[in-house]
Amino acid sequence: MGSYEGLYNAMGLKKRLRLGWRGCWNDKQERHIYEWARAHAVWSENVLRLNCTEPPTENFTFTCYGAKLVNMTDVSLEGTSFTISGYWDVAKITVSVTVIKDESGEIIKISWEYTIEKIVENAEGQLQASLTPPEFVLSITGIDPLSGM
Repeated sequence: MGSYEGLYNAMGLKKRLRLGWRGCWNDKQERHIYEWARAHAVWSENVLRLNCTEPPTENFTFTCYGAKLVNMTDVSLEGTSFTISGYWDVAKITVSVTVIKDESGEIIKISWEYTIEKIVENAEGQLQASLTPPEFVLSITGIDPLSGM
C-alpha cells in the first residue's frame, strides 16, 4: 500500500509513472472457512496536481482514474505472488479547481468541481502482485493493463 513510482503501461501508452496509489487487503484462512479481498487503484500522469502539498495559486484541471474491486471471485497467495480475481468498476475523474483572489492577490477561496465518468462497470479483471521482483499488473476488460513496481 502507498505511493509508488515506477514504469507502467496505462491506456495503451508505456510511460514513466507520474503518481499513483494502489492498495489491497485480504484474509485467506488456511482451512478456507472464509476468504475475502478488497482492492482499488488510483492513477494519474499529473504528479503535480494529484499529490500537491501546497495550496494551488492558479486555476487548473486534472484527470485521474480509479478502479475498485466490487466483487471478488478468487484470491490466492503462492510464495511471493498474490492474485485477486473478480469484477471491477473503473471511472475517469476530472477535477477543476478555481482559485479566487482579492484585490491584493491574496487567496480568499479555492473551489473544487469534479465529474466522474464510468468507463467500465462489473468488468472481469485480475490484480497480480509480486514481492520478488516488486511489481504488479492490473488487467480489467475494457481498459488497457496498468502495471508498475
